[in-house]
Amino acid sequence: MSSVFWLVTTLLLGVCSAIPSPEPTSPPSAIIQARAACNEDNCLRALRNQITAASAFCNTYTSATTNTASTGFPTFVPTTCGPSRVSSACSCAVTKGPCATNAPTQVVQLPGFEKDGTAPSFQPTNFDGPWNATDTASRIFFVEGDSYEGTHFFHTWGFDDDQTGRLVGVNGTTTLFQTISLCPASTYSFSFYVGFVGDVGYQSNPGYLYNTTVTVYLGDIVILPTQLTCTDATQCNLPTNPPDPEGGYRHVVAPALITPPANGMAVLKFVIVRASTGPGGPPLQDTLLDFVTLTKVS
Repeated sequence: MSSVFWLVTTLLLGVCSAIPSPEPTSPPSAIIQARAACNEDNCLRALRNQITAASAFCNTYTSATTNTASTGFPTFVPTTCGPSRVSSACSCAVTKGPCATNAPTQVVQLPGFEKDGTAPSFQPTNFDGPWNATDTASRIFFVEGDSYEGTHFFHTWGFDDDQTGRLVGVNGTTTLFQTISLCPASTYSFSFYVGFVGDVGYQSNPGYLYNTTVTVYLGDIVILPTQLTCTDATQCNLPTNPPDPEGGYRHVVAPALITPPANGMAVLKFVIVRASTGPGGPPLQDTLLDFVTLTKVS
């Protein structure tokens, strides 16, 4: 009997050792992280560009047990975005707070004034992105070539033709702004590129007056004290800038790190003041803004 028992035991052990072990699988946390990755597609960009309206929509849409509705999307959501892509975009654009460990460190939307490879329509009464602007002289704001970074930039006029072939300054104040979501427990650095452009072809006109200033606020806090955009053509026309015979850019950095307000929400605001010597005074350079960054550093 004992010999039969040992024989059966030996056979069973041999069979068990011959069965291959299952292949190792990724831990659940790795699978969750892979699924949680945000796809930077047009659906996500559309929500981020209209974050206030997107928040109201997503808070209702993502509260459903299953998100299968394919109608009732906001008009700014591309028609090619189905339920799964909209749900994913909502979770990335809205529910990921600024204090999350995987939140983007650069919090300015459209820092180079691009939108899906094309320029936003920057007209005084028509804005389709996170930036908004006003101007006391009803100047047209637009983005076009000769940018510092990317393909576009923000542009506000500083001179005009008085209909006699003479250029004159356009006095006024431009305000450019967008609402920013910040982490109150962090600090941020701030920088941007400012430049000018003038028409060097008008040799018979008075010289350009470099008397345009820029001040930057975050809420009620001045994060960049008032300063001339360019003191002269040389200051902004640096060798590292794109080749532009009529202008250039300089890099402006806030003098200190920025502590956000307690609620984490604030309006980032540029105030550009154009001041010639009066009506019919010398022309002012056009003002260009590009590559605006507000970056979490701690």
